[in-house]
Amino acid sequence: MVLACLLAAPLLAAPADDYAVLLARSVKDDGIDYAELAKGRAALDGYLRWLEAADPGAAAADRAAFWINAHNALVLRRLLDTRPPVVDIEEVGRVAATVAGQPTTVDSLATLARESAGPLARFALYRGTRSCPPLPAVLYRGDDLAEALVQQARAYLSDEEENRFGYAQLEAELSTLFLWHRDEFDPLQPFLADHLPGDKEEIARSLRKTEWRISFRPYDRTLAEAGGEGGRPSPFWLVLYAAAAAVLILLGVRAFRGLLRGPPPPRAPSPP
Repeated sequence: MVLACLLAAPLLAAPADDYAVLLARSVKDDGIDYAELAKGRAALDGYLRWLEAADPGAAAADRAAFWINAHNALVLRRLLDTRPPVVDIEEVGRVAATVAGQPTTVDSLATLARESAGPLARFALYRGTRSCPPLPAVLYRGDDLAEALVQQARAYLSDEEENRFGYAQLEAELSTLFLWHRDEFDPLQPFLADHLPGDKEEIARSLRKTEWRISFRPYDRTLAEAGGEGGRPSPFWLVLYAAAAAVLILLGVRAFRGLLRGPPPPRAPSPP
């Protein structure tokens, strides 16, 4: 699970503790288990009620973690209520609530998070789609937020469903997230180079020295539901499916060759 080891369970107020337990149960590798989330609906609602009058803190990192957690909880509640097969991310952004004593929206909370934590906050703001950065199974904390955001950015750039780097061709296909918010990531190539994981160091060096051709991949707005039809199968199942398909193809080829040859000639009768 992304960041599961990095972010330890924080010392929080009771409603936040209950919600953190719910997150740990509901967030899966392939999305959100909304059935499990529904079972713990009281913890989600209790956390959102607590947020209405909670103090976000004085330090910028504490405030950023607070805004990110509030944003993500509101998104989860909206998607739990509606369970859309395709997420209208603009509509989700308009969802209104009271947080820290002030009326606000999901989009406004995202703005506050970016103002406090910079562009890396983008990789922590969950919108419930297959193409958005995934939700970690824990709450963000101010004391290790900077490292958590770096790890979240690296994990997202490692996801080849969203971001692909062709070193030989000097071409990159990136998530549309980088197109929508290009002003935040400008200049783009140095940003990518600084946040690629360690196993892509050669690509990072090239991005710093050479101009690459950048294009953007279609954004998948399918609801990221664990076990849902839009889920991405694990590598084990992909290998299994490929092996099964190869066997079926081989059997089909053999059967087709048999039809071309026709039935075998009749055997001559044996002498008396």
